Amino acid sequence: VRELWGAIGFAKVGKTYMPARNMNPYQVPRGKPRDDWMDEYKNAEANGTSLEQISCLVSLYGEVEMKRYRVVSSDAFTPYEDASMRTQVCELSAQRKRDSGKE
Repeated sequence: VRELWGAIGFAKVGKTYMPARNMNPYQVPRGKPRDDWMDEYKNAEANGTSLEQISCLVSLYGEVEMKRYRVVSSDAFTPYEDASMRTQVCELSAQRKRDSGKE
């Protein structure tokens, strides 16, 4: 969990990916998103669940203060480096299709 704190990336919110930062819970003001994440963290520790499987507490760029912080599943947060690599793979695949005449 801690290795992703501060990571910049994209969080899936509904059907949209939004720029986000994975937050350390102590940098997030008290409120529902932080409380929900802390409860999940405590339950995971008590149950012996891998902390890598718990949700991410993110700050969404461009959102107003009240909607900025969200808890998203760990699958719904993609670090920038991973997203960048996926984009490059898609670009190469598209280029190969174009080069072969299979558009």
